[in-house]
Amino acid sequence: MKVVAWITFIFINQVTLVAQTAEARWHFTLSNADVKLHEDNQLIIAVDLPEGWGLYASDFQAETFGPTPTIISFDNSKDYVVIDNVRDINPVRAEEPSFDLQYAYFTTAAEFRQSIRLMKSRTNIKGVISGKLFNLNNGKTIPFEKTFDFTIDVDANN
Repeated sequence: MKVVAWITFIFINQVTLVAQTAEARWHFTLSNADVKLHEDNQLIIAVDLPEGWGLYASDFQAETFGPTPTIISFDNSKDYVVIDNVRDINPVRAEEPSFDLQYAYFTTAAEFRQSIRLMKSRTNIKGVISGKLFNLNNGKTIPFEKTFDFTIDVDANN
């Protein structure tokens, strides 16, 4: 009997661990395919979320407890200029009245936008995204940190 209970416990924990390793898929594109040097463009950061999971937005204040916003930070570089703050596109707004807390989140998919200005014809953009995924059914959260590093080539004649 103890062996069966132990095996069941291990199996349940392994299923939980598998569910916890479900990762969001991140995609980076520019809003304007005709990129020009020294002009503003929107970097679109799109996220496909695992089924049954949500992602906290970036545009609310973190409290000592409760939801923590997604933070998208860019490495300092002479290749590009980051303009203004990251914008969340159409998150769900919510309030937790017991803590007098307002926050925002995404389900299924998320989109963030960042205005950038490319300064070189071959621009390497690097940074880090950190935040929490949360289970839509039980509220369990999983912190994450993702580094990104990609290159944008601009036609020098533009």
